[in-house]
Parts: sequence; C-alpha cells; structure tokens
Amino acid sequence: MTLDPARVAEVEQLARFLSEGHHFSKSTLTVKYQAFSPPKNLRFSVFRISSDPPPGLIPEEDIWSIARDLVERTRGPVLGRADLSASNIAPEGLRLEPAPMPHPRHANIVGWPEEREKQKAIKKALAAKATLVLRPPT
Repeated sequence: MTLDPARVAEVEQLARFLSEGHHFSKSTLTVKYQAFSPPKNLRFSVFRISSDPPPGLIPEEDIWSIARDLVERTRGPVLGRADLSASNIAPEGLRLEPAPMPHPRHANIVGWPEEREKQKAIKKALAAKATLVLRPPT
C-alpha cells in the first residue's frame, strides 16, 4: 500500500509512541488510557506503520527508527508503543488526518470533544483496543 497523502485508510495500522512509564503496564502488557490523552490543540500524533501491501507492518527497525529520530527529540526516550488499527478511530467520533510533516508516515487523530469526561471515555475505548509493544533492548 502506498501511503495516500490525502487520507488514512481503515486497514492501516497506527502507532502511538510511549515515553512515559505510567502510560502502560509491563506486568499485564496493556496500554493505559492516559496514553491517549490529546494535547491542548486536540491534534493527537500517531504514525502510520502499515507495510506495502497490508495487512503487515513495516520492519520493526524502521518503526523504532521513527521513534529514535523524531519522537525522542521532543518527548524523551521511547519505552514502547501502542499499536492500533485505523478502523478503531471513526467509531469513537474521531478522524485521521495525514500530517506528513515531520515525516511522511505522520498523522493526527482529530475531532476530540472539548469535555474531559467525553475525552476520557474515548481514551478508555482506544486503550482497550490497543496492543502494547515494548521497545526491544538496544
């Protein structure tokens, strides 16, 4: 699958890189809902990690190089990632927008409600559908 610069397909896989230990549990290998807290501008950053063609992922080393080269510059060491299917976004009333800066695989989850309680319900739903992938030792 060639990345469509105009839209993110529902079959694509997404990764949210995790830089904070309280965003996941190593003992239960689960993502906590706090990992999906949108920033003040309500543009939640993710990366498109699907291979070409789907349904696989791009090589793990490529995924972790995105974390190392882009995410760690602003958020510190990446400890893991929350993988999620793009098909899980729309049912929560959200949209995916490609945002190829700073990287062609970058996208934003948008359409978040302003109300914190509504955000919390969405964050819990996304976390329940996410898969935790711990960063391999270097």
